[in-house]
Amino acid sequence: IDGNAVGGPPIADPLAVAREAPPPAHPAALRAGVRLGAIAASHPGGSRLGPSFAVELHVAAPWQDAAATHPWGLVARFDASERGGADVPIDAIGASAGVDKVIAAPPAAWLALGVALRGEARLGGMTADRFGLGAAATLELALRRLPITVGARFEQDLTELAPGLREHAIVIELGGELRAYGSK
Repeated sequence: IDGNAVGGPPIADPLAVAREAPPPAHPAALRAGVRLGAIAASHPGGSRLGPSFAVELHVAAPWQDAAATHPWGLVARFDASERGGADVPIDAIGASAGVDKVIAAPPAAWLALGVALRGEARLGGMTADRFGLGAAATLELALRRLPITVGARFEQDLTELAPGLREHAIVIELGGELRAYGSK
């Protein structure tokens, strides 16, 4: 604004809205985060609702350009949750490794699908096997401007919880993370 002043310096408009930087164009090359959520676990004969806690590390796939808008990623996860049912109450500590792929990149977020193999150590409910293997499918929404994620995860046991019992679980999570972006 020149303020219609003759020969004077321009006057800054105190009500002008500063232009915001655009959101990142591509997902972070490295993401480390914490997830808190709820889990619904069930098997024939029982079910249980409980809390879930996880720490995740996402790394951009090394075979792909870091500036890709729909990249593949490698995911490592460590988690703890309450599982089983009234018949076999279990606290589980698990670890998984997998891949994910950004399937949609609207202006506000990235939406990714993933798959992983999962192992767990089971505590309590000792009619159950102490160790188990499973698979997981994930759906995650990562906001571009905020380091926040919202996710859903389906987990299926590949080994028996107890003779004749295989458990499955649905986990809904909210997370926060630190992000490091690669070169564009």
